[in-house]
Amino acid sequence: MTVKDSAPPDAISSRVVAAIPKAEGQELRISLLTLPSGRRLGDLRLFCSNQAAGGTIKPTRKGVTFSPALLAELRQALAELERAIHLP
Repeated sequence: MTVKDSAPPDAISSRVVAAIPKAEGQELRISLLTLPSGRRLGDLRLFCSNQAAGGTIKPTRKGVTFSPALLAELRQALAELERAIHLP
């Protein structure tokens, strides 16, 4: 989901950092959002394919946008989750 160069100056730009397949027609996207003010945010969002629109993948409301200040806490929480469910 990258905004083209022709986007208006007040548009939010988005750069996908990772796309993780979840299920058929679904993926979890981790993106960097840049607001018109220059503020940067992280975004984790579920995207689903829309068969009615020719199979294009669209964002859902399922997700979260967060301040980069939370990255250290998120990283720690994911490590704790990994230990809790005994992943290798």
